[in-house]
Amino acid sequence: MEIRTLTSFIEIVHTGTISQAAKNLQLSQPALTKQLQQLEGELHTQLIDRSHSPLTLTPAGNYLAKQAEKILSLTHHTVTNLTTNKTMAGTITIGVPSTQNLVLLLTAIQNTQTHYPDIHFTLVNGSADDLRYQLNEGALDFLFALNPPRNVRYDQISLPGSDEWGVILHVSHPLANQLALSPTDVKDAPLAIPAQSDLQDQLSLWLNQPLEFCNTPITYHNQQDLIPYPQINHRAILFAVKPLSLPADLVWRPLMPAVTTPTALVWRKHDLPQPIQQAFLATLTDLINQN
Repeated sequence: MEIRTLTSFIEIVHTGTISQAAKNLQLSQPALTKQLQQLEGELHTQLIDRSHSPLTLTPAGNYLAKQAEKILSLTHHTVTNLTTNKTMAGTITIGVPSTQNLVLLLTAIQNTQTHYPDIHFTLVNGSADDLRYQLNEGALDFLFALNPPRNVRYDQISLPGSDEWGVILHVSHPLANQLALSPTDVKDAPLAIPAQSDLQDQLSLWLNQPLEFCNTPITYHNQQDLIPYPQINHRAILFAVKPLSLPADLVWRPLMPAVTTPTALVWRKHDLPQPIQQAFLATLTDLINQN
């Protein structure tokens, strides 16, 4: 597969018609149709159902579209950094879960761009497992990791402090007026818990029982997505790291005894940082040393 062919395929996906895609790509319609046919022949599968208007993707086409988007994004990212790093310009992509160290990250970005205004940052939110997968695939340069992996495949910088766990409650919840919550307080309530297995292990130890014996109707990958849950179900309890802010009808309360999670900036060991990445790492290290 060539980058040119994947670009044409994605344009067809976005426009829904070969004629409009050909116009956008400044190609003739027969030439674009031939590219699509060659791609399907190379992969030995049909990618687009041409019997519908707009065109619809087959399951194989839907899979290829998702992968092609990642490939084209990574290609653009790589070419940009290789062709502009002499002038300290390019894009740094960082995976960011919900973390109290977001302020540190944003400060490091601001300080980096003060010295190198042509460095652009892309922040990617998502579940810990998905972000780690993207890091391994090369789609991320760095990852702000909760419970960072101790693995020879990664280098990392430990970040100051730890993320503190607690619960998010609706203000009308009977426990909302307590200063902190114990395992006894939450044992019978509907609990929303993180999907990350090592975080579940921490919560299980705190609860002093396996999670399968608890009432856990929802498991989440991205904490921010679940913020509305206690607003809808006023009895619900959302296990969450301390957020930077909350809607006025929600409160966060810490756990007792406390549960904390270390954080670190992680990158793949065999990916030697480019000059723009080294500039960011140096800025972040200076900030950490100042604390």
